Amino acid sequence: MKKILLIAALVSAVSFSTMSVKAQAVEQGTMIVDAFYGFPDLYGSVLEAATASGVTGTEIGSLGPLGGKFEYLVSDKVGIGLIIGYASNSVTWQDPISSYDYKVSLPRIRGMVAFNLHFGSSDSFDPYWMLGAGYASSSFNIETTDPSYSEASISLNVLPVALRTALGGRYFFTDNLGANLEIGFGSGAL
Repeated sequence: MKKILLIAALVSAVSFSTMSVKAQAVEQGTMIVDAFYGFPDLYGSVLEAATASGVTGTEIGSLGPLGGKFEYLVSDKVGIGLIIGYASNSVTWQDPISSYDYKVSLPRIRGMVAFNLHFGSSDSFDPYWMLGAGYASSSFNIETTDPSYSEASISLNVLPVALRTALGGRYFFTDNLGANLEIGFGSGAL
């Protein structure tokens, strides 16, 4: 289980930098834009395991977590930025007796302000530690073709706070294009 949780925290990304001539991968004034898609989908894996117990006609849907990050380096080692993420999972099935369709979904949106500490000095590799905090929105949605049941959306925002910490690294193939790998804990877009 620990191995699955560790793998679930991996996120791959594409990084773009505004630097053109550099002595290290990032330095003061650098702006970085990352697009990311996280894997594996922990919620989707749990739903598949839960429905694998002989229930037929059940479909699991998953999207994300996916999103984007922006960072501006206020010094050679410190960056501030924004993270926006989205993820959604769903279960769809048909009642074998009534033939009505049902869909239960759990969409999640996260928006955070991030602080990044860069601790490398390579001209192509940028290791960093990230700490982020912000807003979390989650809801539980029910849709059906059953005319006697009204569709519902229940907000799960008891405490709408998103927190995340991560260790990551960017490898720049060119001055302005690279790849990012991040291992994190918290609510990136979970």
